[in-house]
Amino acid sequence: MKKHVYLLIAIVVVAFVFAKVVAVLAFEDIKEGQALDAPMVPCQLQQGCRLGANTQVKSRAELKLNQPFYIELTTAEAVPEVSVSFSMVDMEIGYNRYKLISDDGKHWQAEIRLPICTLNRADYIATWRVGEQKYQTALNVNR
Repeated sequence: MKKHVYLLIAIVVVAFVFAKVVAVLAFEDIKEGQALDAPMVPCQLQQGCRLGANTQVKSRAELKLNQPFYIELTTAEAVPEVSVSFSMVDMEIGYNRYKLISDDGKHWQAEIRLPICTLNRADYIATWRVGEQKYQTALNVNR
């Protein structure tokens, strides 16, 4: 009976290590996809801005730490998927990606809450994925 317990413990440990390796590899792949190759676009979300020739994005209210805000993104042509993720320069804030929702592929929206920074920084960078296109914008976030 004791051998079965040790075998079960060994299986659980191996499964945990395997899951951890898979999670780390997946996170590294996702982090790489969070796009330093995307162009940085000047943007004031509260006033609205163009990410590209055919894409506009706007926040309904000012961005504040620890409070949700509502994003609206519009494209001239329908796209299959739109998402946004957040990062900071020289700061690992973990995986986060918000998928915006749409009924027609042209008008997208989402309620978003920024990841919390334990150092109380507010210099977020948004990486927008609009179909196959990627853009980055610096966010003005109030405390």
